[in-house]
Amino acid sequence: LRPNTTVVDPAAVQGRRGGLTCAEHLVVGGKDRHLEGMGAFRRKAALRALRVDVSLTLGLQRPANPLVVLFHRFNLTSRRLLNPEVAVAAAQDGISAVPTARATLLVMGTHPRGFRSQAELFYRAAVFIGVVGASQTTSFMMDERGAIMELSPCNPARTSWLHFQDRFTWARGNYMEVRNCPSFFDPLCTKKEACRNHRNFSFRMDSNISRTVSAFVAQHLRRLAQGAG
Repeated sequence: LRPNTTVVDPAAVQGRRGGLTCAEHLVVGGKDRHLEGMGAFRRKAALRALRVDVSLTLGLQRPANPLVVLFHRFNLTSRRLLNPEVAVAAAQDGISAVPTARATLLVMGTHPRGFRSQAELFYRAAVFIGVVGASQTTSFMMDERGAIMELSPCNPARTSWLHFQDRFTWARGNYMEVRNCPSFFDPLCTKKEACRNHRNFSFRMDSNISRTVSAFVAQHLRRLAQGAG
């Protein structure tokens, strides 16, 4: 994998499901981006190897102090957090609760373009708070001590796929999914048939979820600060 190199998926070209993610020294195969069919151990090992290979190839570096990333999708057309200022305040409250961590907050309304920018974003993130979706695919670049909170529409069907990585899970204590009820059909949606799918509805954070976000951020910053000490 070299910077600015476009990799063609041979399976996609031939019209088949699934394919290969290609790197100079590594090939990771699976039915889709979830890497289903590999088994938890092989999948986790492969993603760890891919993270190392990509970070060395691109020369990525982590910041001296923890970075908390908030991705609210407000600038997109579906599955938006409609009151991002509430989420920003909640994340900032969590950071303020652990001043010894010296963490900073990065707020984003759209996902960065290009694999290098996406890989660098997650590589630098200590805590990632984002609306559920494929934008979290590159979270395999996060450090082993990282944590992710997913903000979800009020959808009865599970929409997160992070459990496929076997890194960010409820059991490990480094993952939380928060469902925002009620959620709403977004008039800005341009996905046509998918707009009325509940997983693409937009939503607002309430005070209870705000407190949950603050507590999640503070909890993981304390862990990082204790580990550094």
